[in-house]
Amino acid sequence: MNAVVDFIVVGAGPAGSIIAGLLASHGAEVILLDQSNSHWNAVELLTAKGRRGYSELFKNINFENVGQNIYETVSLWDTPVPMSSSALFNPYGHSVAINRDEFNQYCQKFSEHSGAHIIKQTFCESCELQNSIWNVKVVQSNKTLLLKARFCIQATGYKKPQLLNPNRNLTASNQFILLTRVKNFNNVYANSFFVERCDSDWWYAIPELDDQAFVGFYTSDKKVKKPTELFFIHQLRKTHLIKTLFSNPIINNRVRGKISGPRIYNMVCGAQWASVGDSAFITDPLSGQGLEFALQSAQQLFSSLFQDHTIPYQEWVNAYANQHIKMRVLVHSDFMLSRNGV
Repeated sequence: MNAVVDFIVVGAGPAGSIIAGLLASHGAEVILLDQSNSHWNAVELLTAKGRRGYSELFKNINFENVGQNIYETVSLWDTPVPMSSSALFNPYGHSVAINRDEFNQYCQKFSEHSGAHIIKQTFCESCELQNSIWNVKVVQSNKTLLLKARFCIQATGYKKPQLLNPNRNLTASNQFILLTRVKNFNNVYANSFFVERCDSDWWYAIPELDDQAFVGFYTSDKKVKKPTELFFIHQLRKTHLIKTLFSNPIINNRVRGKISGPRIYNMVCGAQWASVGDSAFITDPLSGQGLEFALQSAQQLFSSLFQDHTIPYQEWVNAYANQHIKMRVLVHSDFMLSRNGV
């Protein structure tokens, strides 16, 4: 492929698919590189505000096809009694437990219907800017493709932060999150999201169909021990709220782990490049704002590229990240006050 297109978007998750779709609908020639080669079917909470935003963009989306409605949040922060918050009091309504693989496919259909060209099952080997043209080397089925574009957008999550700029860095974090499915979940709680603070760690449980829940354990990287499956179950049995959701907790997938947020990049855009979603800012996993930020960052970048009246994209991401971290500090401060009986 020797033709130079307007945009190449590396990564076809929600953020990458949405920015590709928005650009294509504006008349740009866009190539979207889908790097996914394995499907884990992770589950992620989509906030009520995020659900409203995706509904306005996709128009005809039925969230019951890609997830499960969540009408209540139940939290326990080292207090004797869990606290419940109903979606009835949220101006945006209820949140949704999203199946990421199915939702990713829905987002990709949006980009494809908007006119973006998707190349499936690729691996982006390198991106080099030469004479104002991006040369993107991609491997697909043992074949190497050289793609060319005037502008390149990274949407690969936290992986390869220096893909488009060697001077780009991501703040360090000693926080680690372990994720897996746990069987024997009590379906009475099928429409509730659970979060618990146990000692210095955080847990959350998102209900799924078929008598199981997707469980996250947010802890320090120094605490994690191998084998992680045994460590995970041992720590789960120490919880007060989360363990009561299961008759006999059994891990249904291998436990996966990764360094967690919130994490900030020193730059999110530059000459003929930009990043969106987790490649622009990694939200706190307990906030449930990852998918919401994916949408908002894609929309904001599109506005910054084509509408002069918006604030600069870097400035917008910085403001979002600072506000997100400020709210996180307030939540943790409230927890410490309640723990100390204030």
